[in-house]
Amino acid sequence: MILSGFAVAFAAHFPLSSPWILAKLGALVVFVILGLLTFKQTTKSKQMLFFSAALLTFVYIGSVAVTKSPLGVLGGL
Repeated sequence: MILSGFAVAFAAHFPLSSPWILAKLGALVVFVILGLLTFKQTTKSKQMLFFSAALLTFVYIGSVAVTKSPLGVLGGL
């Protein structure tokens, strides 16, 4: 899914005209990695740390999708 997203973005030349798509896809990769790291941890404190980071990344992805800005909701400030 991630590879197809990058393929569509580069095939349609979206990165040049819409940088928010690349920001969203990059954050999706970070989200997946944080999710994997969450499940690999043995201590609860590390699990909560990675889970919280993944949750913040998810919120960022949503805000980028809604605002169509690489900065997300911070772009309007």
